[in-house]
Amino acid sequence: MSVDKESIFDYYVDEKTKEWKLWEAEKWTPPKKIAFSQLLIPTGDSTRAEYILKNIAELPEMRHLKRNEIS
Repeated sequence: MSVDKESIFDYYVDEKTKEWKLWEAEKWTPPKKIAFSQLLIPTGDSTRAEYILKNIAELPEMRHLKRNEIS
């Protein structure tokens, strides 16, 4: 896969191997019958965004109390 103008945001550190890896979308196979407007095809960008949102959602609730943040 050829990527033009790569940046640090195109990579992540694999938790198991501790090595830098390029964000890649999971393998996707199109469903047999679906309306075109209902397609959601994973990309490197959506994979990265999903990872970040998942990790933010899993942060402990008590963190905001330590920082005196409004919940």
